[in-house]
Amino acid sequence: MNKKMNIFFAVLMIAATFLVSSCGGDAERGIVFPEGTDENGDVIVVPPDTDLDDDGVLDTLDEFPADPSESTDTDNDGVGDNSDNCPTVNSNNLNDRDDDGVGDICDNCPDNDNADQVDTDEDGIGDACEV
Repeated sequence: MNKKMNIFFAVLMIAATFLVSSCGGDAERGIVFPEGTDENGDVIVVPPDTDLDDDGVLDTLDEFPADPSESTDTDNDGVGDNSDNCPTVNSNNLNDRDDDGVGDICDNCPDNDNADQVDTDEDGIGDACEV
């Protein structure tokens, strides 16, 4: 969102709050306020969805709204999928002994470079370790 839009929405929020507050409202007397107002009758203004980091993912859907290089964390470990070398296992351990780009926790042969993780006989041990 550009700077002019941010200023516009800030002014809109202030104006709406002033207008509703000046009209009064009394939650203590059992007055039910319409949806979009708080217990004091003040308007709750929700600005439109924004994408502050300009990564193409709206902030309400972006798990890292201030980081343009990240937007999801599939395993919920606090490390974004683009930086996580083991995005399907919840772990902050990013060790990668063989530097193949696959984290040791997910690597089927952590001491031998095997980025493709081929395991022909499907025994859980990568072909690179069964030579």
